[in-house]
Amino acid sequence: MRLFIITSALLVGAAAHAGAYTDVLAQVEKNSTALEARRSLSEARKAANRVGLAPENPEVEFSYQWGSADVQADKKTVSVMQPLDFPTAYGSRRNLANSLNAGEDIELAAERMNILLEAKRLCIDITYQNALHQLYTRQLDNARSIAETYNTLDAAGQVSIIDKKKAQLNLATMQSRLATIDAERARLLAELARLNGGNAVDVTVDEFEPCALPADFDTWYSQAAAESPLLRYYAQQVIVKEREAKVHRAENLPKLAVGYAGEFVATEKFQGIAVGVSIPLWGNKSKAKRAQAEITASIAAQHSAEIEHRAQMRKLYDRAALLTANTQRLDTALAECNGEDVLLKAYQGRELSLLNYLLEMGYYLEATENLLDSRRELAQTVAELTAFEL
Repeated sequence: MRLFIITSALLVGAAAHAGAYTDVLAQVEKNSTALEARRSLSEARKAANRVGLAPENPEVEFSYQWGSADVQADKKTVSVMQPLDFPTAYGSRRNLANSLNAGEDIELAAERMNILLEAKRLCIDITYQNALHQLYTRQLDNARSIAETYNTLDAAGQVSIIDKKKAQLNLATMQSRLATIDAERARLLAELARLNGGNAVDVTVDEFEPCALPADFDTWYSQAAAESPLLRYYAQQVIVKEREAKVHRAENLPKLAVGYAGEFVATEKFQGIAVGVSIPLWGNKSKAKRAQAEITASIAAQHSAEIEHRAQMRKLYDRAALLTANTQRLDTALAECNGEDVLLKAYQGRELSLLNYLLEMGYYLEATENLLDSRRELAQTVAELTAFEL
């Protein structure tokens, strides 16, 4: 079983962030072949868990014995017996089946969440590529305009060959960068289509919604841990092992068999009630010890999972806090710098040479990509923290 460590979302702004991909995730949930296969498997397992809840099949015996010549009569015997467990065994098995089926529901919910989380991660990466596409499309338009201008000036003999080559190199660089972005975006969309049962889907979002973390981790976690499917799964395993132990104890009680028995010889008839009992002296001798050991092991596994889960959530929470601060810092710094329009106007007004324009624009693009990287990392981290909302 594959379970991501995930919690209920108590993050401010998370709903708006998830809302940008709501339609896409709804399509994935509807069309995912992996999820459909998991649902079918879950139903089959649930049916298997209910096998054996009814009493055993009745046993019917008939015999016909030929008498010797001096007896001059044949003997016929009939026996119909219904084996019955001790009444508590049926209730114990039913409770165990219900617990196993509840565990199946948890595993199915976790699998659904894992698939939708994977889809959301792809949506976030596509949003990042969309933002880069917008950024470099503008840069390509500017680079093409500058290159055309230098071709015209070169034909008139008004610029140096070095400046013309710079303009052409800048154009080729922007074309290559945009082609790389579009190729990666196409790859991500293909991955998303795979999750969507092979159906193509488009993501046009090109901005990340802001997300704010709660101020106190402990308060947040105390509420979030109660809804964690990982911890619910381990808690359910303890219940399953405890109910398995009850089934073993019930099976150690005597089993009954009641029914009808008849014997017929010539005109004589002997018939009446038959009762049998099976005393389990040795068959279940070691099952009780094994059941208790499994309960102890499942409790230990639950405790270990709780410790690991909290540590993982703390790590993700701290990472989100650092990324939030870094994003805010980069956003502020970039806002104070000269933007694309300012640099382009300075170049067109001959306040900047082509070389200085390209250098300044390079710094701006690097800072912008760093900001987008930080926003993407933050969105991915928040997606994992808020996966239970999916």
